[in-house]
Amino acid sequence: MLPVNVKENFHCDWWTRARVARSYIGILGAEEVLYLMAFRGSDSEILDGRRCYRLRFPPEGLPQVKAFWSLTLYKKSDYLFYDHPERRYAVGDRTEGLRFDEDGGLTLYIGHKMPFVHENWLPAPPEPFYLALRLYLPEALHQTNDYVYPPIEPVDTF
Repeated sequence: MLPVNVKENFHCDWWTRARVARSYIGILGAEEVLYLMAFRGSDSEILDGRRCYRLRFPPEGLPQVKAFWSLTLYKKSDYLFYDHPERRYAVGDRTEGLRFDEDGGLTLYIGHKMPFVHENWLPAPPEPFYLALRLYLPEALHQTNDYVYPPIEPVDTF
């Protein structure tokens, strides 16, 4: 995942300013929220809802935040939510009903097909998409890049 790190203002960082203007509506400073973007899976291929993906946070490995975290999916074609009947555009620590793995980890499933663990599913369109992991009031290990973010792994099926 690629972090977008904005401090108090953009100064002369025109590249970040352009990325923010294109992909984000409102952005806060890195002390308040970190935005991590993923456009490709662990196989370096562009994320596409016609494939199935797994994102597994190991036991004790959820994002460390003082407020909350969320993983949101956007269509690559227009940078908008995927209008799906489930109306689930994001999952995170405030999502009711998530099922944790037996060892205490958390596996999220991303793709167009519904997985066997429906509660942990982030529906994707049958086209390219990208993910935004937002960390609200992130702990220091995120600020210092000491947190190891799990890979977005393509899987054959759910």
